[in-house]
Amino acid sequence: MTKFVYFCITKIIHSFCKEAKCSKNEGGRKQGREEANLETTRNLLEQGIDLNVIMKATNLTKKQIRQIK
Repeated sequence: MTKFVYFCITKIIHSFCKEAKCSKNEGGRKQGREEANLETTRNLLEQGIDLNVIMKATNLTKKQIRQIK
């Protein structure tokens, strides 16, 4: 994986996190980040991105990613 690809994926994840609707309490923010991370993972899987790249970009395990499929 090139640094550029990793950088692009990281930017995508951060943009989803910023756009996620979160309530003012920490629980709401955490839930919003988790939902954005799952949505990003789904999108990356649909694009055929390698599991190892998704693991690095989202900090999810292979087991967690496979459950999303």
